[in-house]
Amino acid sequence: MQSTDKQILIVEDNKRHMDRACDILEQLFEDVVIFKADNCADAYRYAMEYSIDLFYCRHNFGKNKKRWYVRYDFCW
Repeated sequence: MQSTDKQILIVEDNKRHMDRACDILEQLFEDVVIFKADNCADAYRYAMEYSIDLFYCRHNFGKNKKRWYVRYDFCW
């Protein structure tokens, strides 16, 4: 890792969604280091240990009858 590399933390517990998000972000950014966390404890540890430039997180707002309400956020 070079000092100019962008560091991204992805917080996602679904492996398929995690892999897809990594693919997209690697296509968008040339010099990128991606940290993957599938739970809050790992995400917190990465955030404390590294200087994260971009956070990508999924939020579940619960289920209403048959539909899940989900939102993805980018935070920098």
